[in-house]
Amino acid sequence: MRLITNTTEFEFRNTAVTLGKFDGIHLGHKKILREIGKAKTEGLTTVVFTFSSQPAHVMFGEKESFLLTTEEKLNLYEQCGVDVLIVYPVTKEFFAMEAEDFIADILVKKLGMKLLIGGSDLSFGRNRRGTAQLADELGKIYGYELRIIEKEPLSETIVSSTEIRKNILEGKMERANQLLGYPYFFSGKICHGKALGRTIGIPTINQELDEHKLVPPHGVYASETVIEEKTYISITNIGCKPTVGDNFAPAIETHLLDFDGDVYGKRALVRLFRFMRPEIKFSGIEGLKEQMQRDIAARRKMEGTNGKTDI
Repeated sequence: MRLITNTTEFEFRNTAVTLGKFDGIHLGHKKILREIGKAKTEGLTTVVFTFSSQPAHVMFGEKESFLLTTEEKLNLYEQCGVDVLIVYPVTKEFFAMEAEDFIADILVKKLGMKLLIGGSDLSFGRNRRGTAQLADELGKIYGYELRIIEKEPLSETIVSSTEIRKNILEGKMERANQLLGYPYFFSGKICHGKALGRTIGIPTINQELDEHKLVPPHGVYASETVIEEKTYISITNIGCKPTVGDNFAPAIETHLLDFDGDVYGKRALVRLFRFMRPEIKFSGIEGLKEQMQRDIAARRKMEGTNGKTDI
């Protein structure tokens, strides 16, 4: 996959394009990406046109938070077979661009678009004035086809990034994972912590949280962890470690069941399945150790006889 970022200068011919934030690359997004993948059989180069920042951040300075980090998105786009990913640098001037100019000057002139694929809520241009109807009318002028993909329903709920974010922020990981089509995860390099877990016989791996990654409520989660393509049943604590911590910045630490090895510096992918309990401040280390042992026992009961989680 070719990645184009930090530039407005590019030139392509004969492309199939879809555009949007694609936060989470959930079931609805994948439906669109599957459709755009079919365009390869028509001899078209497939392009995802997305943005470097959220509109609210650019216009009003609001803090950004995402379901996926940039690196995580790149991996998923590649898995979906996208040819070109354009992360367009956005400014207030860009968001002031009229819908007709966006189609003509960027999608048609720079991308050579022959096919535009979008959801039923397709919007673009200043004040989101561009709609599927306008895109269809402009297609007759500029010679491209428009295909609209209806939203993906799941148990009477329309799959959307907003609905997924709501469930994650409420700790409803099972529902969020249903809507995503995969378990919500954190990925990153394993870093050194204070090694407290090892001193009490329950070693953990530590990961730094990306400042823009959406974080569920603090607490302990049933999880599984992938390191070097090997999967481990695990429990994960997200929070500030109130019993022992003097650091109030959120952190993520994970205990791998039945594993005791050196994995510092390696990359880990931690999938969250279920919220088990909130973060607790204990009176001492012994209370923390006893609770962690109870957490591990509870996690084992969620493990199926085939070695995989039943969650």
